[in-house]
Amino acid sequence: ESVRVTSLAFKPSATLEDEGNQLWLGTSSGEIHEIDIINQALIKTKNAHRREVIKLFRYASELWSLDDSGELVIWKKSSSGMPSLDQQTNSFRVPKGHTFSIACGEQLWIATGKDIRVFRPSARSDEEFQVLRNPLTQPNTGDVTSGATISSHTDFVYFGHTDGKISIYNRRDFSCTSVVNVSVYKISSLAGVGDYLWAGYNTGMAYVYDT
Repeated sequence: ESVRVTSLAFKPSATLEDEGNQLWLGTSSGEIHEIDIINQALIKTKNAHRREVIKLFRYASELWSLDDSGELVIWKKSSSGMPSLDQQTNSFRVPKGHTFSIACGEQLWIATGKDIRVFRPSARSDEEFQVLRNPLTQPNTGDVTSGATISSHTDFVYFGHTDGKISIYNRRDFSCTSVVNVSVYKISSLAGVGDYLWAGYNTGMAYVYDT
């Protein structure tokens, strides 16, 4: 009863017909459970982390798990074409203090307060893993709380801040293309829906923006 599910992601499937049938659940105790949704059965449990699993990301045929100590575990596809909890893993370290993260293709953008760092979890070495030497940060912006991408503008990543600003970064050259002051209230969530950016605020309001 004391263990909480803190993250989840659908497991990649070898065939399109099986897509969405299995789910990985990360827990507050560091375990990852693999669940068969169709048969409502627990397939396997593994003590994957020593700390709480705060995020599970999916990229192609891989799954990435991140705990609150900054350990990132890469679950690559096995001989079956899918990631497995029995498979040998790679692991990397990222800074503590995670406030938001988002997987953008092969890139993983992680925010710790005002700083945003970009990593490549599919890398084979620590040198390749860290895409940028220095974090991205903009003056006069609050801590990063949220982020999103928009399917019609795939080159850009949008980040929401505590002071109501939205910063926009280019995924290709990592430049900040704009900082837009949309509110005086804290942005607590962002989502890309079609051509629009939806923002949820700590006031309970939701706004839809045309970027």
